[in-house]
Amino acid sequence: MLPLVSTLFHDVVPVTDTVVMPVIGLVLVTVAAIVNVVALWAGRQRSTMNMVATTLTVTATLFFAFFVIGEGLGGA
Repeated sequence: MLPLVSTLFHDVVPVTDTVVMPVIGLVLVTVAAIVNVVALWAGRQRSTMNMVATTLTVTATLFFAFFVIGEGLGGA
């Protein structure tokens, strides 16, 4: 979704071509992972779908965090 937004709005909103877009994506995926973990443990929502969603979002959050932090440190 974020590459599509960057492609469509790079002339209108120049912030889409900066480091802000990956950070926005990281924040959104992190919020989804936190909501899933809270629902799984605190809310006791033990459905298979919620467990799969939690696994996917936590894994994606770790991947995107390493990706965004690596780009930031690398100067990309």
